[in-house]
Amino acid sequence: MADRDVFPYVDSGDSDAAWGQKIQGRQYWDERYAEDFANKRGAFEWYVDFESLSALLVTIVKKRHRVLEVGCGNSTLGRDLRAAGYESVTCIDFSPVVISQQESGLGDVDGLKFITMDASHMSFENETFECVLDKATLDAMLSGNLATAKKLVAEVCRVLCDRGTYVIVSHVSPESDNGQKMINNVLVACLDWEMCQWRIDIHSVWVDNDDESSGPHVYCVQKFVRPRTRNISRGVLLGGVNNIVIKQHFH
Repeated sequence: MADRDVFPYVDSGDSDAAWGQKIQGRQYWDERYAEDFANKRGAFEWYVDFESLSALLVTIVKKRHRVLEVGCGNSTLGRDLRAAGYESVTCIDFSPVVISQQESGLGDVDGLKFITMDASHMSFENETFECVLDKATLDAMLSGNLATAKKLVAEVCRVLCDRGTYVIVSHVSPESDNGQKMINNVLVACLDWEMCQWRIDIHSVWVDNDDESSGPHVYCVQKFVRPRTRNISRGVLLGGVNNIVIKQHFH
């Protein structure tokens, strides 16, 4: 691909900083998707395609569950999910250009919707989806706007159902300093600790270094609503071993 394969969590230079800021804007993506469409480049899959994720997804979400893809771009993931039998799939992106492209080729497909929406300010009701899929969207936000990345995580945890899972496909290695910052400063820090407990399972390919390009890695963040935790502060919860479990699985 012409663009960087990896969105850096911390800008490593002026060029990276400029790039990170550029991809925060809707204009960049509108122009990119319009150009891709005009040149008939077809769909672009960030990091992995549906086939690569399907074996993991069947262990996480049932076919009858409601699935949300954030930052869908021109990926075929939503269509592939629906074709595989997932009954309710909603794909959102803040680029109206790419949503229009997705809708124009949709035809009459029940159970699949494409909506123009900013993933950091979603209009869905609380606890709407059993699974939220994120391929590179969090990475893109982390590359240039930490505040927006935190809003994304908070919004996902709001729209996620009890025992639902936020699936993040990322090039950020959990073994690296950037990965530890992403887990602790963005994920753990922005989850709802007043009403919920969480489990984070990280699926990685075994490597002997912390190279950011060794991914992608799949972070599965599962929500457990616990009403009895009401009014307990986040600090107390984070100090309790029963309130968050983080495990890494190597394949």
